[in-house]
Amino acid sequence: MASVTLKRVSKVFPGGAVALADIDLEVADGELLVVVGPSGCGKSTLLRVVAGLEEVTSGEVWIGPSRVNGVPPQRRNVAMVFQDYALYPFLTVEQNLAFPLRMRKLSRTEQRARIERVARMLEIEALLPRYPGELSGGQRQRVAMGRALVREPVVSLFDEPLSNLDAKLRVTVRAEIAAIQERTRTTMIYVTHDQTEAMTLGHRVAVLDRGRLQQVAPPRVLYDEPANAFVAGFIGNPPMNLFPATVSSENGRLFLAVQQARFAIAPSRLPGWLLTGGQARIVAGVRPEAIECDGEGGDGWHPADLDHVEQLGHETLLYLRLCNAQATRWVARVPGMRPFKKGDRVFVRVSPERWYVFEEPSALPEQAQPELARSQTSSTLQ
Repeated sequence: MASVTLKRVSKVFPGGAVALADIDLEVADGELLVVVGPSGCGKSTLLRVVAGLEEVTSGEVWIGPSRVNGVPPQRRNVAMVFQDYALYPFLTVEQNLAFPLRMRKLSRTEQRARIERVARMLEIEALLPRYPGELSGGQRQRVAMGRALVREPVVSLFDEPLSNLDAKLRVTVRAEIAAIQERTRTTMIYVTHDQTEAMTLGHRVAVLDRGRLQQVAPPRVLYDEPANAFVAGFIGNPPMNLFPATVSSENGRLFLAVQQARFAIAPSRLPGWLLTGGQARIVAGVRPEAIECDGEGGDGWHPADLDHVEQLGHETLLYLRLCNAQATRWVARVPGMRPFKKGDRVFVRVSPERWYVFEEPSALPEQAQPELARSQTSSTLQ
């Protein structure tokens, strides 16, 4: 196995389209790193650069102790699993698994040993005599993974391998990939646009946006400590609520003004650059589960009207708008089946310790952009 290191890697396509911009990234030997981001952010290009299918415009790519710029794909000992399986329909499963070994001119004995080992690991021994057309989607994906693993690569690359599977099967195969990685300790880079996959699979998660690396961290850190508004709004399902805001102080207490309502905020939630008179434009964020909802108001509670209610059994999602505020709606998550319905008047509050503050309104995900474009935001501490 081997580590993967990208040093200031950029990829610019003819015509000037920037796919990757100054990427610095290290993937440890035996690590499963998930790369996540919206469509067109550069995820697949990053994989292709590591595989050698794309040459970098600038920067260096290292696999283990070797710099592989200019090294052709077949000499990098990297295996790639694609979204569409890429199995040969006229070959049996066994022949598909054997194909990369034949290309490397391994002996029949070695081919048979590797195929048996991988088939046993993936529990596809019974599928060996079948053709791809006789397999389910999950079985085909396992065979595609087997064809990558049978090569015993130093690095395995996965390009949205579960996109063609139904929701239930995605959960099953996702668990299988995690189990295989744990058994084999193969270095894996896994690309997806599904942040649920990213958060459940990765030892660490790298978030990309428009070719730039936004944050690399373990899933828990990514969720609890997002580096900027883009990461905060992309990670989480539903994502974090993000709003233009201003900050003020009164009688030694700090307050956020959000959509014509005022919420107390703990000093510890304000970044140092704001407390010292730095960047004035801010975005306030709050996770759906941090919004408390009740049918009766009180001190510190704000009235809101329900636009939509989703009863999911284990939880209820409430889509609401603060009263007297013409703005995008909030999403709140409350446990269990709550007796709320569309049109109800509810009251909401947020603990002062549950707010986030960011300085990059231009980096917000698309769903938050329209409101920011309409708003002139500023922040002053009086």
